[in-house]
Amino acid sequence: EVRVESDPEGPKEVLVEKSVNINTATLEELDKLPGGGPVIAQRIIDYREQNNGFYVVQELMGVSGIGEKTFAKLEPYITTE
Repeated sequence: EVRVESDPEGPKEVLVEKSVNINTATLEELDKLPGGGPVIAQRIIDYREQNNGFYVVQELMGVSGIGEKTFAKLEPYITTE
């Protein structure tokens, strides 16, 4: 957790790990992502296995249940590296 004392809105939580690698993350790690959940997490893993992984994070929008709004929530936290 990183606290920014000068922020007028109060301290903000920041994920210590900037990114979850969607090519190697476990079901549990994917489940913790905002906008996700166990069903989406499993679909990401299924998609990853069927397509030999993700080359770019935008490919997540090819996963059933992940549209532009959900992707926008996930994007700050995910990587393919």
